[in-house]
Amino acid sequence: MGSTGFTAVDVLKAKKALAGVADRTPLTHSKALSDVSGAEVHVKWENLQRTGSYKVRGALYRMSLLSEEERRKGVITASAGNWALGVALGARSLGIRATICVPANTPKVKVGKCEALGAEVVLHGSYFDEAFAHCQELARGGARTFISGTDDFDVMAGHGTVGVEILEDLPDVGTIVCPVGGGGLLSGIATWAKTVSPS
Repeated sequence: MGSTGFTAVDVLKAKKALAGVADRTPLTHSKALSDVSGAEVHVKWENLQRTGSYKVRGALYRMSLLSEEERRKGVITASAGNWALGVALGARSLGIRATICVPANTPKVKVGKCEALGAEVVLHGSYFDEAFAHCQELARGGARTFISGTDDFDVMAGHGTVGVEILEDLPDVGTIVCPVGGGGLLSGIATWAKTVSPS
C-alpha cells in the first residue's frame, strides 16, 4: 500500500498531479432522471476520460509518488480491464514501463488499447484472481514495483478528485450516489465531500 492513510490534503495534491493527463469531466443535469426520481439529478461523465473510466486518476497519482528508483524499475499490476488502461496511460505520461497481468478472456479491444499506450500485457488465467496471483509471482524480488488497483490509499486519493470536481461544479449538492466495487472511488469522494461539506 502506498501510504498509511489519506486526507483531503492528499486529494488536493492528486488534483495537481493529474493536470494535463486526466480530464476534468462534465457534470450535467439529467432531466430524465430528475423527472423519474423527483429530485434534481446531475450525472458525472467519467466515461469521457481518455481511458473510459475514472481509474486513470488513482493510477496516475499513485505512480507520480514513486521514487526515481521505482520509476526506473517500472510498475506491474493486475486488472480485469479499466484499471489496466488507467495504469497504461498514467505510465506513458510519466515515462514509466508498465506490465499488466489480465485474464486471458479480457476483451481484445482493451488489451490493444493498453499495448497502444506502451504497456506490456500478460494474459494469464481465466479470471482475475489467477491473473493477480501470476502478477504477484512476477513482482517477487522487486524487479518491478507492484501497484494495487484497490488496496492503496494513494489510489483512493486520486479517485477522490472526482469529488473535488463535483463540489466545485455543484457546491450545494445534497447527496452523492456512487457505485461501489472495490470501494476506492467511494472512499476518495467521501473523504473530500465530508471534509469540505460535512453536512
